[in-house]
Amino acid sequence: MQSSLKNNKRDRKSIFDDKKEKANATYSKFENSKKMTEYEFHEFQKKIKKENSLRQNKILIYSSISILGVILLVIYLLFFMKV
Repeated sequence: MQSSLKNNKRDRKSIFDDKKEKANATYSKFENSKKMTEYEFHEFQKKIKKENSLRQNKILIYSSISILGVILLVIYLLFFMKV
């Protein structure tokens, strides 16, 4: 039986073979030829921090509204729903 299995063995394609071929990127490496001054760098940092805080505030608001909605739905189903 072992010899028949060895003789009938075929070369199988791995599912990971395709991923290796797609690893080559079509875009080139990012090159920054313009240097920032210290003032521009600090302004850039402020801008990034402001954008991050706005994004975090949005996430906080959306998550708190959704949690409040789930809590209100559970309270309604437990106490005000008549069977």
